[in-house]
Amino acid sequence: MYQQVLREPRNVALLGFIGAFGFLVLWLVAVFVDGSWVFGQMTLSELGDPSSPADAIFNIGCILAGIVLVLFTLAMRPLQENRILRLTFGVATLASFFLIGVGLFPIHVDLWHNLFAWAFFLTMITAVIISIPGDWQRGGRARMMAAASLFMAFVSVALLGFVALALAEAIVVIFIMIWVLLRILDLIL
Repeated sequence: MYQQVLREPRNVALLGFIGAFGFLVLWLVAVFVDGSWVFGQMTLSELGDPSSPADAIFNIGCILAGIVLVLFTLAMRPLQENRILRLTFGVATLASFFLIGVGLFPIHVDLWHNLFAWAFFLTMITAVIISIPGDWQRGGRARMMAAASLFMAFVSVALLGFVALALAEAIVVIFIMIWVLLRILDLIL
């Protein structure tokens, strides 16, 4: 039954929206509850530190968003027109599992947290990069998707060399949410 539900593009789009928007909402709630977190000066993961009053909110946000995005990316894979885009969503599924790990292993669990955080960012940016030729091949408005993905990937990588890690991380997370939302729009329009 769930397979039939996940074959309907609007249901798949809803999953993606819940994953991206749900994470954004929980991130903002964690910022509000914490009260001392500063955009661009502190990493998002610092919201998940046990010394933060918002730790449970942020860590649960990562776990829930990761679970929902795993379902979204798995459901998106068979809906894609070409092999490159199917590969894109396979890689994005792996990245979504890593996001779950970010929440399961908060920042005070240094080694595991860093492993999952970097794995999430690197695999998600890889998925964005892989999507570029797949969208370009589709032509039409998909070429705008390719251009947007190229822009986000280029800026994300460039930020690492030019700004503080905390600022780069926050902007890349916003780009990832925008990328998911663009995929949703592409699916339902």
